[in-house]
Amino acid sequence: MTDTPSSPSRFAKLLYPATIVVVAGLTFGVVALLFNIRDRQREGDERFVQLVELDETSVDPALWGRNFPRQYDGYVRTVDMERTRHGGNEAIDKLAEDPRLIRLFAGYAFSKDYRALRGHAYMLKDQEQTQRVVVVNQPGSCLHCHSSVMPLYRKIGQGDVMKGFREVCAMDWNEAHTLVDHPVSCLDCHDPKTAQLRVTRPAFILGIQELAHFLADQRKTKED
Repeated sequence: MTDTPSSPSRFAKLLYPATIVVVAGLTFGVVALLFNIRDRQREGDERFVQLVELDETSVDPALWGRNFPRQYDGYVRTVDMERTRHGGNEAIDKLAEDPRLIRLFAGYAFSKDYRALRGHAYMLKDQEQTQRVVVVNQPGSCLHCHSSVMPLYRKIGQGDVMKGFREVCAMDWNEAHTLVDHPVSCLDCHDPKTAQLRVTRPAFILGIQELAHFLADQRKTKED
């Protein structure tokens, strides 16, 4: 009488190839991670050739492009109309697409004009063309997220960015708009000497500070 293989034996036969597949997958993942880390480290060691002197007033991305051509290439691509999974640069009228938004935004300027977000190159242009600045007397604070406004804050505040921020925000939009001439650019998020990322926007800084205070108060309340 021939013995039938036991269940543990069949399990052992399946376990061996499964283990090989899992180990191979983990090995591939670890190697890919190591290559990625190496590439990022190499990018960090890259040096650039300084062809122009950039400072805190250099709002034109084309100037930055002479020192940082690869980064500038990414910026100029924001004019492309190509659709991606993150959206595109078509000025899609969201109110026409979904008329319910008109009622949802009733009482707000967005009920008059609400279009799809577009790339950096269009940020100031879109605000200049929107009906929101026509039907409503918008404040200068609207320029905070649409223009390269940091040099203006420094100028108005005589070196004090926060002071300049508050004064520009209190202006009429039309008045403040005459004082800027470029959409959000490299200067707003990068150090002009090294192109390293940085936080410059006063509203973001103040918002994070308020959030930190709120969370600290919540913790204190729970402890009490």
